[in-house]
Amino acid sequence: MSSPIVIGLLYGLLVTNTVTPTIENSEVITLEEFKETVDTYVQEREEVIEESFKEIMLTSYWNGDSTGSNSCTGSGKCESDFKINHNGWYTYNGHVVIATATNLCLELTTGVCSQYSQLPDGYEIYNYGDTLEFQHDGAYYTGIVLDTCGASFWKEDYQRFDIFVSSPSHSIGKVKGLLK
Repeated sequence: MSSPIVIGLLYGLLVTNTVTPTIENSEVITLEEFKETVDTYVQEREEVIEESFKEIMLTSYWNGDSTGSNSCTGSGKCESDFKINHNGWYTYNGHVVIATATNLCLELTTGVCSQYSQLPDGYEIYNYGDTLEFQHDGAYYTGIVLDTCGASFWKEDYQRFDIFVSSPSHSIGKVKGLLK
């Protein structure tokens, strides 16, 4: 059986910077109780982390897709201005290129944006150049808004964020993600 001091030290290492455990000399816990305590702590920390993010819908677009996308974004930045990351996504200054609901689209009275005069309740609006943090498939990324996505103005279960990808083979489909 492990001593309470060893268990206390292990517990303290697992929760560094959050909890300083106090173990009295007479307190003895079993290894199973220790594991349950650690599991409970980990679950609570995961819930706190998830609460600081909100669910979003991630999609992708590319030059020549069915929506008429081309090699340039609404910001004026084009494929030649971007690099391609390990996922086949365009990046600008190290940030993933994103299209979403933008103030510019709300202001325009011509073209595709002319049909959007408001944003659904609970949705965020962005300007070109805004950065955001998002999670996809367990990995965290920083994105930069350089384009407008008309579908981001649609009332759906989750606000849409569109990733500019280098080819259809790098499409992510329509998947849930998290936005900080």
